[in-house]
Amino acid sequence: MDWPGLIPLLFLVWVFAAMIAIGELAYSERRGRLPARPILTALQRWLVLGGLFTLGTLLNVAHGQELMATWQLVAIVILMMGAGYALSLRKA
Repeated sequence: MDWPGLIPLLFLVWVFAAMIAIGELAYSERRGRLPARPILTALQRWLVLGGLFTLGTLLNVAHGQELMATWQLVAIVILMMGAGYALSLRKA
């Protein structure tokens, strides 16, 4: 894999994850349901989403370079979706 070429893409992935975490925090504030520690909650959500999106990006690049089969990519993405859903239930 071309690691230096992935840096701009991974930067965009982490910015996108930060926007989602900030958007969730703003939505919670608008509804009047802020968590006890809103900054820590947003930071935790940013790290989880950024990690999941990074893994998804790396898997997609590996699949594009034919380093893994399509069924492996699909299976891992389904497991990642399940993990993300389980983490979203935990915060409720």
